[in-house]
Amino acid sequence: MARRLQYYTATYMECRIDVNHQAGTYVVRVAGRLTDVQVPDLLRVCGTLAPLQLDLAQLDSANSVGIEALQRLQKAGAQIVGASHFIQLLLDANHSVKE
Repeated sequence: MARRLQYYTATYMECRIDVNHQAGTYVVRVAGRLTDVQVPDLLRVCGTLAPLQLDLAQLDSANSVGIEALQRLQKAGAQIVGASHFIQLLLDANHSVKE
């Protein structure tokens, strides 16, 4: 059974970050547009959750800072699911995640 923990909404609902706990995994759903404005919230929310799955099915777009944040989370062990072909291309195209 899913249990809603919390959600964070950036100004004007540009991006929604919703956290649920399902079957022993934290699922963070990111919806809308992920930019440098929302990245600190995303990293803060995801920083304490494990195991972590990022559901990007409702993510419409992300700027380079948002893509880099998703790559960092993935490199740290987060599983990315539901990414559109466009978002997946952005994630795959930029392999230069800084340490």
